[in-house]
Amino acid sequence: MKVIRLFILCSIGLMLLNPVFAVAPEKAKIAFVTNKNGWGIDIMNPDGRERKKLITHASSINQLAWSPSGEHILFGARNSEGNHDIYIVNADGSDMMKLFDTPNYKRQPAWSPDGDKIAYMAYSKIWESWSIYVATIDGKLIAPVIRVGRHGGDPAWSPDGTEIAYVDDEVYQRNIYIYNIETQQQRVLIKYNPSWMAYPTWSPNGDRIAYYWGLGALSGIFSVNSDGTEMERIVEIGETGIRSLTWSPGGKYLLYSQPIDDNLHLLKLTISSGKIQQLTQEGKNFDGIWYNPNPMSVFPSKSLITTTWGDIKGPK
Repeated sequence: MKVIRLFILCSIGLMLLNPVFAVAPEKAKIAFVTNKNGWGIDIMNPDGRERKKLITHASSINQLAWSPSGEHILFGARNSEGNHDIYIVNADGSDMMKLFDTPNYKRQPAWSPDGDKIAYMAYSKIWESWSIYVATIDGKLIAPVIRVGRHGGDPAWSPDGTEIAYVDDEVYQRNIYIYNIETQQQRVLIKYNPSWMAYPTWSPNGDRIAYYWGLGALSGIFSVNSDGTEMERIVEIGETGIRSLTWSPGGKYLLYSQPIDDNLHLLKLTISSGKIQQLTQEGKNFDGIWYNPNPMSVFPSKSLITTTWGDIKGPK
């Protein structure tokens, strides 16, 4: 596989190290993909207020990832050659650039907690399979680490950076596995046959993993201990499914997108009460990511977790 060009690495290095070029939000923000007023990325407060356009893009974009410092955002989009690629932009929407200079299709970027590495999906000619790659920012390591199949992926780093949760695409099923970076070993987290699981996301303390499980009318968002025990359904979704899922930095909420009235909207679920707030009101809005410069960890008692739908309503 070709290496990242030196001049791109130098530019990214400056973006990551020089605070003149990039500044993190001073308060908690949610960034997300939207087609409102053209495809792009919008940013808003966690209550849905103060929404504004961050960037616009000529083609549809998806799959965002916030840097641990809060200064940069990765996203997937089609490039001028029609291939899906990964881009980096400052958190204020400035200095957007393509991250890689390789022609192969890349998607689903995920930033490691230390900010030094990126996991993403691409096709491995070596393995002849869709795979999760890990690349360092300096370009010294770019390698496929996990075969996942065309409909697998959704890489999610553990908070300590030692493991990656991901979806493995098997025949007629998608199950969740855990890959250990040091040992290069994989283990099953959740596996049922048949199944359709997606969007694993770690709690901020690393104890639990939330994910979507498509079970027809019984579909929902579930959570499980990181060792695969004590699985619980947090909320029932039904047959509409969801598009994305992420745990809030403080652990109190889950953010996801769901079809509503022929559109896609971002919803915020309070885990302890089951209350759901609709954060967006127009267009298609999905792939939300959450940054908080001062998160306060709040993990509800299991006795407080509910499967009951709350009221869906927009910000006042």
